[in-house]
Amino acid sequence: NVKETGGGNVDVVLPDKAADLDVAAKTGAGNVSVEIGSAITGTNTVDAKSGAGNVVVCVPSGVAAKLHANSGLGKVIVDPRFE
Repeated sequence: NVKETGGGNVDVVLPDKAADLDVAAKTGAGNVSVEIGSAITGTNTVDAKSGAGNVVVCVPSGVAAKLHANSGLGKVIVDPRFE
């Protein structure tokens, strides 16, 4: 599942009960927001990128995650649980 735009914001809300998702949310100039469901299981991949904007990925408490984050001209803010 891919949501992509050359310019503009991208907002993705993943279902609470899902497994083995492969999701991409990308924009050239805008913000990207991805909300991960609270009962997600399996191996899930979220590729969230912005060339010139902020990227926010909300990971619920109790959900395991491995993060790789970078930004062109925006901010990367990582929850202290993953630092």
